[in-house]
Amino acid sequence: MIPVVAGCFSFGPFHLDTTERVLRREGTIVVLAPKAFEILAVLVQNSGHVVSKEDLIQAVWPDTFVEENNLTVHISALRKSLDEGLIETIPRRGYRFTAAITQAAQLGSVSEPAPALLIHEVTRTDIVVEDATQHSRRAWFVTIGASIAAALGGVAYLRLRPALPLESAVAILPFRPIGGAPEIGLGLADSLITRLGGGGRINVRPTASVRRFTGTNTDPVAAGHQLGVDCVLDGSVQQEGDRIRLSVQLIRVADGKQIWGETFDQEFRSIFGIEDEISKQVASALSAKLRVDGSIASRSTPNSDAYRLFLIGRHLIKQWNHPQVLKGIKLTEECVAKDPNFAAGYSTIALGYQFLSLYGGMETREALTKIRLYAQKALALDDNLAEAHSQMAMVKIVGDWDWAGGEREWRRALELDPNDMGGLDGKATQEICMGQFDECLKTRIKLRDLDPTLPVGHLGPSWPLYYSGRYEESMVHVRRALELDPQFARGYADLSIVYRLMGRVTETVDYSLKAMELNAADPDMIAQLRKAARQSGLAAYDRKRLEMALANPKTPVFGLAGLYQNVGDFEKSLDCLEKAVDTHQAQLIFLGTFPGWKPMRQDPRFQKLLVRLNLEPRRFV
Repeated sequence: MIPVVAGCFSFGPFHLDTTERVLRREGTIVVLAPKAFEILAVLVQNSGHVVSKEDLIQAVWPDTFVEENNLTVHISALRKSLDEGLIETIPRRGYRFTAAITQAAQLGSVSEPAPALLIHEVTRTDIVVEDATQHSRRAWFVTIGASIAAALGGVAYLRLRPALPLESAVAILPFRPIGGAPEIGLGLADSLITRLGGGGRINVRPTASVRRFTGTNTDPVAAGHQLGVDCVLDGSVQQEGDRIRLSVQLIRVADGKQIWGETFDQEFRSIFGIEDEISKQVASALSAKLRVDGSIASRSTPNSDAYRLFLIGRHLIKQWNHPQVLKGIKLTEECVAKDPNFAAGYSTIALGYQFLSLYGGMETREALTKIRLYAQKALALDDNLAEAHSQMAMVKIVGDWDWAGGEREWRRALELDPNDMGGLDGKATQEICMGQFDECLKTRIKLRDLDPTLPVGHLGPSWPLYYSGRYEESMVHVRRALELDPQFARGYADLSIVYRLMGRVTETVDYSLKAMELNAADPDMIAQLRKAARQSGLAAYDRKRLEMALANPKTPVFGLAGLYQNVGDFEKSLDCLEKAVDTHQAQLIFLGTFPGWKPMRQDPRFQKLLVRLNLEPRRFV
């Protein structure tokens, strides 16, 4: 094991004191999670040398089994706290600290002492609640709801200091199932997230951002830093015989302080029913404490088997992986077969078909038919389900080209939940299709800020910017997305589009090929395209892409339209666009505003296509 030597180490503007366990930048304390501090200490004391992942884990978590993801999360948090480039990743080996280190005497002149809670080990209070009757079970749920509500939103009433601001960002991590399946913990977190974020008063990170922590032992403070939140709700669920134990703690990310923590023990036969009941009671109590307006949709089902299938099915669908989505749809269909009155089950099935329609797993019209069917079933059972209204907005905009109907649906979704990501996406989509670029930019920025950890969220603001010709500003957002995920293929594809619009040939080709490589395209195809570009430039590259697309019977006709447009064959491009309208391909909604179509907009055939899409041609000339 690598030893950590007590002492003081300086690098650039930073001063690391391993005795006092404090990191300062020009005299100001930089707050780090306990494990992040220990990782930094090991790297600094081995500056210039590669430290393997195995050695880091052994040094920081001795005699404890942890997954490599824990190390990755802390490294990411450290990089955000330090200057760029100080921690270098050595592929398949480990990490290297790159700065020159000066070992120094301990600072005695710094007037600000290190706070006692800078490196704080969290403790919990165990409270066992006995249960003898159904009435006491109800009282137990209310107790949990009131306690979590007080911790998240009612701390001002409890006079805890410092209080959690009402507008704070909160992350609810997947509950760790002790001896159970990981989707149970994520299901409970997902249910709480939906309810607690529904009123719009609390900024709750969406399930997509916390899913990565499912089944891990990640330090909640490190997770909070990575998610960019003020507080983290962390907990575990354990079933022992006929008893269920739920441990919960609320942690302030800035200093690692536990604001509140309790353990509840309850006799109950079904963990699934207890999860659903806790979710409802917590949401109800928290909303009351914060006086949150708006409706919180119910997800309850009295059938524990149906709820188990729901949790697992939704978990699989939200993996956004084609085979997993199909499995998730099948399980959720079994769920609603057991409980035909479970509204959230139907909207979850619609969510699965949304993925298949967007990422090529199903022909657009077929998928839209399925989304419409299941979203309507959900709304017939519960008209206050924001997710289903946002799904209907997609159906009306993409499937019916009913812009007024789509707007009604996404407005209804946002009335129910101002932070509903589907509703906001529907709003932003309609705004960009109508040429309302400034409004769209504001909406995309709000979506990004709801979860600043998602690369696609940072990519979103780039779209209205390059649609409106603000290319340099657009690339700032694309590059931020790529900083979060250097393997994000969509980011490189968008860079290629922007550079094409700017007339920059080399970058257009390079980033287009990079996107293809990350999407696992045929290496021989990529080599042929690169050769064509090197020999004869962008025109040859575009002709080669068209030739390859025509040889592939699976190429969407809308894609062919774009490729014909790139080579200047507008007539064949229009032929393909007309076929795309006949087959209702999803990308058509951007026909009026996407800048690549600008050379064709004066053509009468093109303007007739806009009319078929219920768009006014004069708006886009």
